[in-house]
Amino acid sequence: MEVARRSGLIKALHSLKIQTLDGRVIDNKVDIKQNGLKPRYSMVKWSNFMSANGLKKGDILHFNFVTSKQVLELRNGDRV
Repeated sequence: MEVARRSGLIKALHSLKIQTLDGRVIDNKVDIKQNGLKPRYSMVKWSNFMSANGLKKGDILHFNFVTSKQVLELRNGDRV
């Protein structure tokens, strides 16, 4: 929810920039669904992002949101 607030998704739904481990910045569309009383934000075509970056289902991904750049940086991933 913190990323949604800092990126402005709470005010208006828009794409979110994600920086990959190799430095590429990819625009990802964001979808919103209700999860009980709270909104749930999800990346459209997340599986494409995963395969394009050599990530597998179950990997633990570590992100950092940089407010000044409005970019969600993928810092590293751990194989499970």
